[in-house]
Amino acid sequence: SDDYYWFSGKLLNRPDRGADDVSQAFAVTERLRGRTVLEKLAGVRPERPSREMLTKRLQGMNEAIKNVERRIGDARLPPGERENARQDLAALAARKREAEQQLQGVGAAESSDPSGPFATLQEVREALARDEALLSFQVAPWKDWTGAFGGGSWLTVVTRGTTRVYPLPGREELRHLVDHVTRLLETYDTDPEEIRHLDALYQKLLARALADLPPKIHRLVIVPDDDLHKLPFAALHPADQTSPLAVRYQITVAPSATLWRHWRRERPRPAAVPALVLAAPVRLGDDLPPLPLAAEEGEGIVDILDGRSRLLTGEKASEAFLK
Repeated sequence: SDDYYWFSGKLLNRPDRGADDVSQAFAVTERLRGRTVLEKLAGVRPERPSREMLTKRLQGMNEAIKNVERRIGDARLPPGERENARQDLAALAARKREAEQQLQGVGAAESSDPSGPFATLQEVREALARDEALLSFQVAPWKDWTGAFGGGSWLTVVTRGTTRVYPLPGREELRHLVDHVTRLLETYDTDPEEIRHLDALYQKLLARALADLPPKIHRLVIVPDDDLHKLPFAALHPADQTSPLAVRYQITVAPSATLWRHWRRERPRPAAVPALVLAAPVRLGDDLPPLPLAAEEGEGIVDILDGRSRLLTGEKASEAFLK
């Protein structure tokens, strides 16, 4: 990844940096994210069977199914043997369907571009709603182990109308601050020294960028990098405010702008298994206050899953109905 960081940083660090430099740097970091994901998957995903292997497997299953069907139709066999044969046939049919689906997947994979089109800065800008901003992070050292330029850390903020770039502290400083903040949030520590780290990270990571956002921006799409993947952005806030970022903005975290754009454009297919969603039931007492926006959350889930999913609220969302 060092070469990607170096190239992107060189473009962003130019004294006469222009819009084309920012666009090209954005493209470089998107390719870096794609390369990283592919290499991670390659290490954990089993190798797909080839078309030839699956074809031979299907031929063998078809022959086995014919043999089992002959056993089922053989009147000389005892009833118990024929019942066993029926069970074998059901198992073979299920395995055949699985192999056929795998063969279709191989065909789809061969016909598609394995790299896929990366999102450009202009495409991201066009995909954003008027009240959205995308925050794309690059986290690298300003100097590498040889003392040469290492690319540096940057934040690129994209809205429908503007693109701004902000330099950030180097990788080691950000990792140090993220480590302190995550431990603070895990332990609910309110020590003033720890709160100082929380405020420092907010100021160095987000303060300038959020201050420059237009007032109409209410949603953030955050694309982290390096240890920022561990950071709960929604919990951050400056020292002079008690409300976390999640109160001010609706936050989405995505692994890359390319995948975010793909999910924005491609509505998922209806869920194969419908969901039953129960939300905002009638209160049985004053011990627990109503959960804010629970019904809206339920509506969102049913809308995403589509199909035959159901939402029940109020009196209908009852224990008696579920039983």
